[in-house]
Amino acid sequence: MHTDNKDKILNKHLNKFLNTFIAGILLLMLMSMLMFKSPVEDPEINVSFVVTDLSEEEYDSVGTTGLNNPQINDFKKVNFSFEFKQSDNIVSRNLSIPDLPAILQSRDETRYWYGSNTKQDNKNMVLYQYEFVMYTKGLDKNGISEYFETAKIQTSWVTKKEEHIEKEIVLKDIIQYN
Repeated sequence: MHTDNKDKILNKHLNKFLNTFIAGILLLMLMSMLMFKSPVEDPEINVSFVVTDLSEEEYDSVGTTGLNNPQINDFKKVNFSFEFKQSDNIVSRNLSIPDLPAILQSRDETRYWYGSNTKQDNKNMVLYQYEFVMYTKGLDKNGISEYFETAKIQTSWVTKKEEHIEKEIVLKDIIQYN
């Protein structure tokens, strides 16, 4: 019987040791997964497309010569911003940003009134911005949106793992009215 007790005690210590050893291995595996997690390869893409009413001050600077009884509500301010931030895990990118004033003018030369744009293209960040005044007399929100129904942002990039990824954003789907 003395041997049976020794075997039981030995088995108990061995089981305790094995359980501790296995728990330690699992903990090390979990820690290594967290520490050596693969970096994010998708870029951060931010797009804003907002149509707002003009303020009195903004309307005062709008030239209305040639218009029949122009009103402040006949004009809207359009703000568009596209930002693409990438990590070093992206080895190449291709961006196609629509020329919003050209889209308006191609459909109706009277709709684009005036505005400005900015483009910044650095190694890890691209920024496009348009701010312009649109003549919207006779248009409701749906009518304004229809002018941008063909406007699409097309992006694609290749990662260090040679993955080719594409993303398309239809501006008509993201337009906001404030």
